[in-house]
Amino acid sequence: MLDSLPLLVSLGAGLVGGVFFAFSAFVMKALAELPAEHGIAAMQRINVVVLNPLFLGLFVGTAVLAGLCIFAAFFPGARRARRCCSRPGSAT
Repeated sequence: MLDSLPLLVSLGAGLVGGVFFAFSAFVMKALAELPAEHGIAAMQRINVVVLNPLFLGLFVGTAVLAGLCIFAAFFPGARRARRCCSRPGSAT
């Protein structure tokens, strides 16, 4: 489990970063071209729609996994536990 944690954090951070990039590069430019009233209404609707389990799970889940990753890196028994739980002959 500890070995896959950095991979999961990296994938989650990449996905969240991609969402933020797409939003700032495309959505905000499109909203800027709308009349102010329509842009405000569209942004308010985006704020409502984005609060869904998929986005919040990815956003909050990545932060939680990153915290676990940091904790596992500094936890004194993590290396010993990995060594004890690994299969014979496998690299630790």
